[in-house]
Amino acid sequence: MMTLKTKRRIINYISYAGLLVMVVLAIWLYRIGAFTDPKVLRRLVESCGIWAPIVFVFIQIIQVVIPIIPG
Repeated sequence: MMTLKTKRRIINYISYAGLLVMVVLAIWLYRIGAFTDPKVLRRLVESCGIWAPIVFVFIQIIQVVIPIIPG
């Protein structure tokens, strides 16, 4: 059985990993122009097929969490 300290460490590591993934994705999306050119964003979302709504919502979450990205 895991101790409370071990559980907290696992949650912290998952949080750090999630933040790192979000920053890396934000940088990639910014470099391809998804935050500045609506056509690029549309092509990116359309290329995701059935996952497009989830990808679009995730991109919106990134824009809220990292406020320096232009909307």
